[in-house]
Amino acid sequence: MSSKEIQQLNPKKNAPYVGFPVVWQCGFECTYCLPGGETSASTVRVADSSKVIETARIAHSLGTRKFRITGGEPFLHKDLGTILYALSEMHDTQTTVNTTGTPIKDRQGIISNTPENVRFIVSLDSLDKEEFDKVRVSKVDDMYERVMEGIQTLAERGILKRLNTVVTRDNIEGVFKILN
Repeated sequence: MSSKEIQQLNPKKNAPYVGFPVVWQCGFECTYCLPGGETSASTVRVADSSKVIETARIAHSLGTRKFRITGGEPFLHKDLGTILYALSEMHDTQTTVNTTGTPIKDRQGIISNTPENVRFIVSLDSLDKEEFDKVRVSKVDDMYERVMEGIQTLAERGILKRLNTVVTRDNIEGVFKILN
């Protein structure tokens, strides 16, 4: 659908939010996500930031006020800060970013300059490291620690919106620990 066709849609029937999978790449390779994660609907491996911003502006003009940035891991998109800033400048918007939490330590520039209307949702599939690792195909030694560090950083800054957990047979025992 072209930009012109989108603009001709009925502005009174807007979506509750518009999501943008900005990058396919993710170091987690979760068993429940591969194949078929949020990026599966797109054939683009890395979204063009200007197209994301243009589409968001059109959606905003049609009444959409909520945006979600997903991936893969959105922090791996080189222009994530630019995208977040552009979305935050639109009147009366809220943007959430779904993240694994692992890149937060390395992307402090984005975190320290997060606009007021941007919040983060972190995927956390278990509080138990062994259970956490069962859900991952990729086994990087410090992944669990980096997620926990990322959650702490976002919470301390007041920009953590919530945690997401996908229940699988590999983590069902630990789900109640997260809920408590």
